[in-house]
Parts: sequence; structure tokens; C-alpha cells
Amino acid sequence: MGAIYGARVTVRADPIEWTEVTLEADGEATAQVFVHALFAEGAVSVDRRVLQTASGLVEQIVGTFLHSETSRAAAETLQAHERTIAAPGWSADWLAQQRAIEISPTLAVAPHFVDSRAPLTLRIDPGLAFGTATHPTTQLCLRKLESLLTDPRARRPASLLDVGCGTGVLAIAGLRLGVESAIGTDIDPIALRTARRCARLNQLDDARLVLSNRTPDAHGQHPLVLANLPPEPMELLTPAIARAVANQGTLILSGFFTELVDPITSPFESRGFQKTNVDARAEWAVVCLTRTQDPFLPSPL
Repeated sequence: MGAIYGARVTVRADPIEWTEVTLEADGEATAQVFVHALFAEGAVSVDRRVLQTASGLVEQIVGTFLHSETSRAAAETLQAHERTIAAPGWSADWLAQQRAIEISPTLAVAPHFVDSRAPLTLRIDPGLAFGTATHPTTQLCLRKLESLLTDPRARRPASLLDVGCGTGVLAIAGLRLGVESAIGTDIDPIALRTARRCARLNQLDDARLVLSNRTPDAHGQHPLVLANLPPEPMELLTPAIARAVANQGTLILSGFFTELVDPITSPFESRGFQKTNVDARAEWAVVCLTRTQDPFLPSPL
């Protein structure tokens, strides 16, 4: 995870309820998949707990959710156990633990109620959707995006598309770093509502960030497209994502382990993309590709 800035928060000591969604992992690979899946479903935090049972040690992957509608959907999707917990004063404890997450020396992501010393801080409303920058894939995408948009040798794209936008943090980062307009797509209505709130926390109006539940290719082509998605939806959306990237445009992919880089990127390479860079953090990968040929146009003679 990224480094943590100091923070000052104002808290209330009122009672609150939260929900834990629990999965049992039978190995490290399964545990990592469950961690990512819980974050993707909207968990504000995920813990790994090892318990001694009559049959031996069992590892539980426990996601904490602040909203019952999100936790209920996650439990149904993941076929997991769900339980609600009430604790007086928990909101004060939780708020006091929130920090700004340092993405780079110049970029941080922080809840709207937390102070940050970073020159550029992206403000989010935590706990409602994936994309709070606690997950390595979000951090990888943000670092890659900042590097691309602050490179004096590169031409800054006029627009970007964020596929599976969650809180909208990647689209918001692009806009705060100088991209003129952005589109964020997500099939989760909670994510879209959260992204709109986060955009307003960053003083971005509706005209600069358009939010949609339509497929990625429903919004034309863009010089920059980002997709931070688990492998299954990535595979399903590959054709639509590919169609959304303009000729000579950049595609940033993440949401999968390093061992899946080739299986994830090969279908894009067969559609006219060239892999230009691969970075990794804690077994997670981020890949940059460039569209070097539009497969939907005839090749020059």
C-alpha cells in the first residue's frame, strides 16, 4: 500500500452499524482473489484472519461494509456469510483511522474530511464503491496516469474513458491533471452515484465528467482509456474496450495478477495493440498498450 500522510479529522461518537462479509480461502491464490473481489464489491477494508478449528487452521477473508445494500449484494454475488455488527462510538474510531494515501510525492487520495499535505489531493467519499486507492491496482493506475499526463514529452489527451469507474477516482485524477473531459462507465448504480459525489468534492461539474451505465464503446473513441477490472469482466468487455481506443491511443489495464498479463493482453494485441510497459506491485499488474493499427480499417497497401 502507499505511504500514509498525517491527518486531522473531526469525529462524532455516535453508534453505527457495519456488516462483515466472510469467505474461507483454501490457499494464497484464492485468498488474493477473495481480497480483490471484496474490494471490487465495495468493502471499505478487507482483513485476513487465521482461525483454529477442530479440523485445523482456516483462513477467513473478511470484508467490512458500511452500507447494508452493498454488503447484501456482495454476499449474494460471492455466496458468502454476512453478519451485522453494532458498536457505540465505532464511527469515531473509524474516522480517526482514515488517512491520506500517498500515490507519489505530488499526488494523494484522501477522504473529504481528512487533511493532506500533498500538492494535489483527490477527494473521495469512502465506503460506497471500489476505488478508494487502498488497493494496489488503483495505486498502480494512478501512478501510471500521473506519469503519462505530466510527461513534458507527451501530448496530453483531450479526453479519457474510465471503464468500471467505481468512485471515479481515475477519471477524476485525469481531469485534475489536465485532461479536458472524461467519461466514467459502471453497471453499479451505487458506484455512479458515488462517482458523482466525488466529482463534486473535487469541484468538477457534470459537463467535465459524464457518467454512464452503457458499454465502453457506446461513447465513441478516446485517446486514453483505463480499465481496472477483474479478469472475468475484462475478458467479457475486451472487444468493447478495444473499440473505444482511438488510433495511436493509450490503453491502461489493471485488476489482475502478473501471471495473467499475457492472457489478458493477447486479445488486445490481436486487435491492433502493442504492449509498451508492464509494472507490478504486490503481485498485481498494470499494463500500458498503444493502438498501432485499427483492425476495423483495411491495412494500407
